[in-house]
Amino acid sequence: MLALLQIVGTVYLDQNGSQRQDPGELGIPRVAVSNQHEVVLTDEFGRFRLRSAGTGLVFVSVPDGHRQSGTFWRPVDGAPLQFGLLPGPRATAFTFVHGSDPHVQPSTEDRWRRLLML
Repeated sequence: MLALLQIVGTVYLDQNGSQRQDPGELGIPRVAVSNQHEVVLTDEFGRFRLRSAGTGLVFVSVPDGHRQSGTFWRPVDGAPLQFGLLPGPRATAFTFVHGSDPHVQPSTEDRWRRLLML
């Protein structure tokens, strides 16, 4: 079953834009990666591990000063996932827009209760 898979992968600096990690292309630390059920940060080598496949899609939150090489999301197929990032412009301004449409379902009730306690 796909949801039970442990997901591993790497976020790396794709210096040549090939969309695959070549020798000498280093991992990027402290990049947020999510399966829409949990969020983890990459380690000092750009590696990450998620406890499950979640919704079947994994994505990276592209950090400031970078842009994606290829898509910022990948479908889970059981193979290690690789996310290449390219150097990009640094933000000089930041605008935050919050929109919500909460859908509470039995599997998320505990998380919803913890949020309400904040």
